[in-house]
Amino acid sequence: MNLETLDLLTLKIEKALATIRTLRSENLRYQEHSLGLDNQLRLVEGQLATTRSEQERLQAELDVKQDEAQNLAQELSRKDQEIASVRGEVEQRVVELNRLQDSLREKEDKIQAAAGRLEEVMASLELELNVQVGSTDEDEFSDSQPFQEDKAFGSPADMFGFHQN
Repeated sequence: MNLETLDLLTLKIEKALATIRTLRSENLRYQEHSLGLDNQLRLVEGQLATTRSEQERLQAELDVKQDEAQNLAQELSRKDQEIASVRGEVEQRVVELNRLQDSLREKEDKIQAAAGRLEEVMASLELELNVQVGSTDEDEFSDSQPFQEDKAFGSPADMFGFHQN
């Protein structure tokens, strides 16, 4: 081989060695980059695991809150039914109270009527008693109207047992 060929071959070898050095350098850079990406991947996987556990915790809390909400809704429904029942009882008692008040008014009216009638009877009895004992004046007696017996009660003397023997 001649010198030129040898030089040419040396140049090609040096060029190949430079390419190999460049490739090794790039390979080393890629390995470092790959290592960095692996570290980032581990961090992301750790964050993902943390996020998943947080999500599970939050889901568990949500489930508890939903159960509480459902229990509260059932309790509220039960209370609403109780309120409706109590309202029904109150309405029945109001109707009964109104009926009793009406009955009481009727009885009060009867008592008032009886009291008025009793006053009339008492006044008539007093007048009759005064006539029997002679304590009234003839003029006074003649000006007043004569006593008229009530057919339902009879005379006041009959009612209270004042009979002359």
